[in-house]
Amino acid sequence: MAVAAALAALAAAGLAYNLGLQRRFLDAVPEAARGQAFGLQTSGLMTAQALGAAAAGALAELVPAHLAIALSGCGVIAVVLALRGDLRGDRPRRVSPPYGPGGAGEGARPSPAEPAA
Repeated sequence: MAVAAALAALAAAGLAYNLGLQRRFLDAVPEAARGQAFGLQTSGLMTAQALGAAAAGALAELVPAHLAIALSGCGVIAVVLALRGDLRGDRPRRVSPPYGPGGAGEGARPSPAEPAA
C-alpha cells in the first residue's frame, strides 16, 4: 500500500509541469488570439484525455484491467521521455504560421483605433 501511495503522489506531483507549459503557450500566442487559442487548447486536451481513456478501456477488453492500467502508464512515460527535450527547452521552439514571428497572426487584426483597409 505504501508503494502505491508513493507512486500516486509522484504521479500527482508530475502534473506540475503544466504550469510551465501554460506560460510557454501564453508567450507563443498573440494577445489578440489568446481566448480562442486557450479554448482550442482546452478542447483538444479534453478530447485527447477522453480518447486515452477509451483506448485504455479497449485495451482492458483484451488483457486484464491491471495490465491495461500498467501498459497505459508505460505509454505515458514513453511519451514524456520522447518529448523531454521539448519540455525542458533543449530543442529550438518551432512556431508555425500564422502565429510565428512575422506571421499573419502578429498584428493581422487592426486595432480599434486603426481603421480597416
